[in-house]
Amino acid sequence: MARKLSISKSNYFKINCLNTLDLFDTKDQEKYTKVLLFFTDVIFSLLEKDKNFLETNFFRNFIEDPKVEDLKNKEKDKTHISIKNGEYQILKLSTILFYYTIGKLIKGDSINKIYKDEPSREIIYNYYQEHFQYKILDYLNPLMPILRQPTKEFISEVLLLIEGYGTYLDEIKEKTKRKVCENIEKELKLSNVRQDYDGYDNYFTDLENYVNIKYNKDFRVSYLKACAKPWIT
Repeated sequence: MARKLSISKSNYFKINCLNTLDLFDTKDQEKYTKVLLFFTDVIFSLLEKDKNFLETNFFRNFIEDPKVEDLKNKEKDKTHISIKNGEYQILKLSTILFYYTIGKLIKGDSINKIYKDEPSREIIYNYYQEHFQYKILDYLNPLMPILRQPTKEFISEVLLLIEGYGTYLDEIKEKTKRKVCENIEKELKLSNVRQDYDGYDNYFTDLENYVNIKYNKDFRVSYLKACAKPWIT
């Protein structure tokens, strides 16, 4: 399949934004609704960058509202999707076997009888369970955080980066951004933190403008930690 979005320092706080909902005040329903709408925009902007967006979107839409016409239109789609030849052959084989298995079930055969008479059905199903389960989930939940692979740089640096961001927000009031970032890089042994902190600043500014609320340092740091939590123990 085409390469999926990985978890990195530049996108984890967007991909896992829904993990932060407990941080927001639900008493003001108007502002809380704006937060949800903002997150919706963020998620869809990420999906549009995923090479598998059209594919995953088709799967989800068909399962929710199956139409024969949608299948006919998809059959005519000539969009090229990169896939390994071996994986393609397994998918093709499984489609044939699953089709005939469903037919036998409709006619009244039990699954145990089918497995006994035609062992290939059980073998391909068990193979799917072991090797394709997460791919199937990924088709239906393209932004499911647990299915995303974090980069080595993310794992080694993100908590330090978040720690430094708290310091950055405190000191930026009295010092230049360049000086603050240089001190943080020296103290925490990081590099190019200004680029990361600019990304955080721009994101929170967009959120604040959308919701019309100012979020303080503690909230921003808590937000980032909540977004990183699924991949950092």
